[in-house]
Amino acid sequence: MLALSAAVAAASLVVHARSGTSPYLRQDDYVILQQSLDWTATRANLWEPVNEHCWPLFRLATYGVTAVAGSASALPLTCALAVRVALLLTLALLYLFVRRERGHAYFGLIAATVFGVTAAYQEAVHWYAASPALAAAGTTLLGLLAAQDWVRRGRPVSFILTAVWAAAAPGWYGGGILAGPLCGLYLWTAGRRRAAVVPVLGSLAFLVVALPQTGERVLRAGHHGAQTTVEAFDPVVGAVNTARAAVDNLALGGVGLYGVCCPPVVAAVAFAAVVVGVGWWWRRAPCRTLVTLGVGFVVLHGLLVYGARAAWPYEQIQSWSRYNVFPWLGVALGLAGGIGRSAVPQQAVRLTGRECGVVAAAIAGLLALNLYRGVNGTPLPESDQDDVLRRVDEVDARCQANGISADGARRVLAPLPTPGHRAFDAWRLLRGSDSPVSLSDDEARRALGD
Repeated sequence: MLALSAAVAAASLVVHARSGTSPYLRQDDYVILQQSLDWTATRANLWEPVNEHCWPLFRLATYGVTAVAGSASALPLTCALAVRVALLLTLALLYLFVRRERGHAYFGLIAATVFGVTAAYQEAVHWYAASPALAAAGTTLLGLLAAQDWVRRGRPVSFILTAVWAAAAPGWYGGGILAGPLCGLYLWTAGRRRAAVVPVLGSLAFLVVALPQTGERVLRAGHHGAQTTVEAFDPVVGAVNTARAAVDNLALGGVGLYGVCCPPVVAAVAFAAVVVGVGWWWRRAPCRTLVTLGVGFVVLHGLLVYGARAAWPYEQIQSWSRYNVFPWLGVALGLAGGIGRSAVPQQAVRLTGRECGVVAAAIAGLLALNLYRGVNGTPLPESDQDDVLRRVDEVDARCQANGISADGARRVLAPLPTPGHRAFDAWRLLRGSDSPVSLSDDEARRALGD
């Protein structure tokens, strides 16, 4: 068990090794980090939305990342490590949930292998700004574990936690609003139909708190132009693109064929085959609850994301692999629910030799299918990013030595374009002196050597 668990974790990290060994920041990363560079900035931006995402938990986590990094040059590596911690924790939660549902560690390992050893959602690993989807998926699994515990043991605290985790999930990423409906779907299929409304109320509770803080800015996100977010949502386009993505990103992506965009007619025929295959898989599945839940992850997330992005060409958004976290988690759950035979749950952790061989073969096979995409689909950092961030550290050291505040330094320094986001002035990452003194602009300029 320990060896196979370590192998799953290692293989999951190897797929994303390029961004781990050559970490970098890009685009939105700079602004997000700058907005949580200290506690004052974090509090001021706690409810500041990005597009449709209102993510106070991600703001707080980013404050922790910047505090641990301690300097601008350490931010890329610290962000990369934080994302990998989120990935490994999500794998552990998925393993626990499936193991308890199926009654054997073997099924939990299969689910963790399928979800972890893939490049299907690689943007969520190599791009810090896209990583909240992983944290939201992990929080959704916490909600499912609480619901599972309530179904099995009837503990009131678990019943309450189901709603709490459902309310927390969208605090990482907008798609986390589905945590409530997904936990409700689990309770419904587990025969607790009246209780299914409780996690949904948790999701609604987040909206009750968040909308007064950010409602107008979320409803009028700039990328929708003159339309509101609600007006831009198109459920028909969302359904069509969900079906196409199920073929392109899940069926083909599942065997390592990434970047394939099937023509609509081909996609329609292939999707019909997928539906038939899923129906057959559900009919013979020893754990239909997991298969149904997996379908829910794919369908609900697809309708939400592709419906909200209806104005974008499908060929463009189909390549945004960050949208595949929830659907791919659904694939892992669905596969884990359909393999093996029915058995009374015994929470067994010992594996037979055959089961060990199947898990090892799955790890090796998925690694072989995904490693090429994992390496070549991950951009390399721009060559001068490290130099610019080290320059920020040098000036920060002078600020500390001379009692110059970050605002005072920025006032006298010429803009420093940032690789990966040329419109972002790198001096915005300055922390400045903790005990600034009163200096004129000329004195500050001389102290900074500029």
